Amino acid sequence: MVCVVDQMHGIEIEEWPARIAEVAMWLMDHQMNQEVFQVFGKPLLRLPLTKSAKIVVANALRIDWNAVLPAKHCSYVMGNPPFVGKQFATPEQKAALIKGATDLLVDVLDKSPATTFVVIEEVEMENWGIGGELMADKYPDK
Repeated sequence: MVCVVDQMHGIEIEEWPARIAEVAMWLMDHQMNQEVFQVFGKPLLRLPLTKSAKIVVANALRIDWNAVLPAKHCSYVMGNPPFVGKQFATPEQKAALIKGATDLLVDVLDKSPATTFVVIEEVEMENWGIGGELMADKYPDK
């Protein structure tokens, strides 16, 4: 299976995080190309950067996902919901989130609910950062 950076699509609510996501995709592509070089002895040359992830600046809850990536061209959907407030999410809210995400994928992308997996991964604030700053330091009261 071959995966290239222009196969990646996303929806980000703000401009700056959208651009960060595009750069992150280029960096990941470069890291994988380095691994290919280590295994096969021949690098994949991607310069100049002519391909890019397609990150749309919009509210993912309001935009028609088919406008970003038609469902017939999509195999996987992964999400990264906002982190603020996760410690206050009840089991009932998490169940509602899983049902809502499943219903959305069924309605918008015509996916089968039986094969739709929704995973809520809660990452502790001290285990990630953005802009060079640890989230636990940026939001010490969360």
